[in-house]
Amino acid sequence: MSRHRSIRGSSLVACCVVLLAGACGESPPVDRGESDAEPAGDPGPGGDQPSPGDAADSIPLCYPCGGAGPCGEGAVCAEITAGSSVCLPVCDPIGSTPCPRGFTCDSATTAGPTCKPGAGACCIDEDADGLGEGSDCQGPDCDDASPLHWADCGLCQDDDEDGRGQDCDLGRDNCPLLPNPSQTNSDGDAFGDVCDDDDDDDGVIDDNDNCPLVDNDGQANADGDTLGDACDANDDNDSLADDQDNCSLIPNDDQQNTDGDAQGDVCDADDDNDFVADAVDNCPLDANTTQQNTDGDAQGDVCDADDDNDFVADTVDNCPLVANTNQQNNDGDALGNACDPDDDNDGVADTSDNCPFVANPDQNDTDGDGVGDACDG
Repeated sequence: MSRHRSIRGSSLVACCVVLLAGACGESPPVDRGESDAEPAGDPGPGGDQPSPGDAADSIPLCYPCGGAGPCGEGAVCAEITAGSSVCLPVCDPIGSTPCPRGFTCDSATTAGPTCKPGAGACCIDEDADGLGEGSDCQGPDCDDASPLHWADCGLCQDDDEDGRGQDCDLGRDNCPLLPNPSQTNSDGDAFGDVCDDDDDDDGVIDDNDNCPLVDNDGQANADGDTLGDACDANDDNDSLADDQDNCSLIPNDDQQNTDGDAQGDVCDADDDNDFVADAVDNCPLDANTTQQNTDGDAQGDVCDADDDNDFVADTVDNCPLVANTNQQNNDGDALGNACDPDDDNDGVADTSDNCPFVANPDQNDTDGDGVGDACDG
């Protein structure tokens, strides 16, 4: 409902007139009948307790008092022009009882030191919400939970009793009807978190947002738990926190990292860092930029245990790149005949040796038939 309040004493709202025609207002507020606004003198949403020391029918500040009052506590009925008296706050010239913003302390009034209103300090209902009313006034409607000119309000109401809003120098209360003394406001908009239904301003209402305080309109959630990736300290739900996990979105407790870069194998597109993507690399965990593959199978030589596919493991194969299942080795050296360029070890290469399997370094061939004497039967 509308929250009209009376303006209380010297500690209340700066609700006063521009001195037009010597009058501060026309008449006190009257009961609105069927309106839901609260009558002047009512303390507002706090209930039926009157302002301390105020009579039930006390006259608000800046309203005519007929030379007698009664005005509220901390206010007196003072003549501001001949024949025109209004309720004004009292003050102390030395400053112990200061005037509200927009008023000056005048010691020359018949009622003693009194706060006189200055131009622009008075209060009307600028936003037409039924609060901050006055007559013939101009300026901020300070007696209001949401006045249009907070910087000029002086002292303002604190409806939620959180210590904000009473002094406008503290700034506007970002949740005027809900206590929030810290004024926490995650998204920096006009509403504090306790009354903002979208605290991160990402377009997803907090009740449906898996990261209500962190902007994540996509709502990505790698591990499918209650927290979105943007605010989840362990996005893949493995045993490592994201800031220590080399694959923060894919579980990998072992943290295997073949190439030692910043990404673990399960999320690294090139695990051996050989510039060949794992998807097409015939040895994805062993660097082999050339992709050499002697036997043409699915594995490159650097990671193939049997490069010639002769069913003899490379580690014991005397010709690991030439198929020779029988492992024949005429000269008994480290190389099988299939890959030994000098099978008789006589210093003459097989390609020009007239007895390639019988040592005959002299290459004698008595009958000149191309077969050396050492092997010519």
